[in-house]
Amino acid sequence: MNPSEAGGSGFWNDIIGQTKATEILNNIYTSRRVPHAFLFYGPEGSGKFFTAIRFLKLINSSADEEVYKKYVKNLSSLSEPAVKLVFALPRGKGETGDDSSYDKLPQDTIELITEQIAKLAGNPYHRLSVEGANTIKISSIRDIKKFSNYDDGSGIKKAVIIYDAHLMADEAQNALLKNLEEPPENIIFFLLTSNREKLLPTIFSRCWNVQFNPLTTAQVKEILINYFKLDEKKADALANFSDGSLSNALNLLRYDIDSILDTAVQTIRFSLARKFYLANKAMEEQIDLNDKAHVQFFISALIKWLKDVNKHKYTGEIDTFRNHEDTIVKFNSKFNNLNLGQSILKLEQLMKLIDNNLNLNIILLGIIFELSALSVRK
Repeated sequence: MNPSEAGGSGFWNDIIGQTKATEILNNIYTSRRVPHAFLFYGPEGSGKFFTAIRFLKLINSSADEEVYKKYVKNLSSLSEPAVKLVFALPRGKGETGDDSSYDKLPQDTIELITEQIAKLAGNPYHRLSVEGANTIKISSIRDIKKFSNYDDGSGIKKAVIIYDAHLMADEAQNALLKNLEEPPENIIFFLLTSNREKLLPTIFSRCWNVQFNPLTTAQVKEILINYFKLDEKKADALANFSDGSLSNALNLLRYDIDSILDTAVQTIRFSLARKFYLANKAMEEQIDLNDKAHVQFFISALIKWLKDVNKHKYTGEIDTFRNHEDTIVKFNSKFNNLNLGQSILKLEQLMKLIDNNLNLNIILLGIIFELSALSVRK
C-alpha cells in the first residue's frame, strides 16, 4: 500500500471544482467494483483528463511499492505500458486503412505530437491540439488491441484514454464498441468529451457516465495562476470572460485584454455622444475583422460593461471594468433609471450573427446604433 496515495477526499484536493465527480469516483474506489469503461463529459478545460490520471493512481495505489513507482513514472509521462493516449491525428500522405496511426506521418508532425504529449504530461490542463487533426482515425482504435495484448504480469490497471472522444467517426466508434463489449483484462477505458451527444448511444450506454460541471470564475482564475503561471491581474481578466471554461480563457491569451477593454469604453463614449464615425474608427483600429473570435471577444467586452453598470447600480461592485469605474459611475448618475436588459440581449444576438457569416461591418454599425440609443431611451 502507498500511504501517500490513499483514498479519501484529501486525495482529490487539487482537482478544482469537481466535487460531485470525485465523490462518485471515490465511492467506486471504496466499493472495489471498478467499471471497465468511463465516460467523462462536460465543458472543455473542466479537469476531465486530470481526474482520469488521478483516479488511475488511486485504484493502483495498493500495488507493490516498486511496481507502483514504475507505473506512476510511466503514467506521469503518459507512456506505455501504463497508458495509451488516443486523440485526433492528421492523415499521412498516401495513408491507407492498413497503416498504423503514425506510419505515414512526416517526422516534423511526429515531433509536434511528441511535444504536445509532453506539455499535457507536465500540465494536466493543457489543451492537446495537433495542426490538421480533426478526426480520431480508426487505425488509432485498432492500435488499442496491440496495447491491450501486452501483459507484464504486474496486475496493474492500465488505461486507454480517448481524448475528445466525440471526434471519432461512426466507423471508429463501432470499432471501439468491440473493445467495450469484450473488455480486455486489466484495461480501463476513459472517454473524455465535451460533446457527448456526438457519441453513439451504444457507446455511452456501455460506460459509467460521470458529468463534469463548468468552473466558476474564481476556479478558472485559480487554475490560470497555478498551472499556467499567469499573474493575478491577467488571470482575473481572462477568467471574467471564460464563461466557466478554462479553454475559453486560454483561447483569449493571444489578445491584448487591456486594449480591448479600453477600446470598448471608447466605443461606448463615442456612441453615446452620437459620434458614429469615431466609434466605428475606434473599433476598426482595435479589431481584426478577419478574426471572428476577436470580434466576438470585443462584443462580449461591451456586454460585460453593460452588466457591470447594472451590478454597480445595485451592489456598488464591478467585475470586469474596475479600471474604468469612473465611466460606470457617470453613466449611472445620468441614466439611473435605464433598463439595460434590452441592449444586452441585442448585443448578444449580434454576436451570434457572426457565426452566420453576416457582414461584420453591418454588425459593427448595429452595435454603434444600439449603444447610441441608450442616450435617448427612457
